[in-house]
Amino acid sequence: ASSLTSLYMGHCSLGDEGIMALTNALKASQSEVPIPLVQLHLWSNHLTDSGGEHIAQILPMLSRTLRSLNLSGNALGPASAGAIVAAIGSHAPSLVSLSLSRNPLGDEGVIHLSNGLASHKLLEKLNLSQCKVGPRGAIQLSRILEGNHRLRELDLSGNLVSMDGARAFAKALRTNRGLEILSLASNGIRTPGIVSLVESVKSHAKLSHLYLSANLAGSEAVESLESLIL
Repeated sequence: ASSLTSLYMGHCSLGDEGIMALTNALKASQSEVPIPLVQLHLWSNHLTDSGGEHIAQILPMLSRTLRSLNLSGNALGPASAGAIVAAIGSHAPSLVSLSLSRNPLGDEGVIHLSNGLASHKLLEKLNLSQCKVGPRGAIQLSRILEGNHRLRELDLSGNLVSMDGARAFAKALRTNRGLEILSLASNGIRTPGIVSLVESVKSHAKLSHLYLSANLAGSEAVESLESLIL
């Protein structure tokens, strides 16, 4: 049996044709000698929705072992997000870390993810930085936090969740008991949204890292932060 547990192929210019060849090879090997793959990292490979669908097809074959999937820095859109999260929800219960950062998922893609991940209770790290997420996607994603106490890290930096998204996360944090790291840096959040977040953090038992840099904080937000620190 193969002893390969981690496959890192970032910045390999695979493209959709290359990823099809890779997934076909994995399919063939899984049918003959199962690979106990724990980590699959394919960042920055010019993958589009076609490549994303090929990846979704092999996830059921890795369902017992895969714990980390990194597809950041590609061109995956809503269609492949839906296919991948459907495969994860049904066939990858062991997955604890998912990175889709720097993909143009948009609100539609993140809504697909939110719906699919709502029942996935083992995911601990989710990176959706720079994914063109707006308030609509952020609001849907925040609802995961209300009932999911396993997720420890959520990175939404470099999006545009704005005021409505920030307030939705503030509301979710009032009932969430597991999140430890939340990044909403560079999201166009104004003072009232920041104040709402800080007020919720005050009563959160585990949140230890809150990233709010490059937002539109005013003096009221600073005063709220002072009350959190002092």
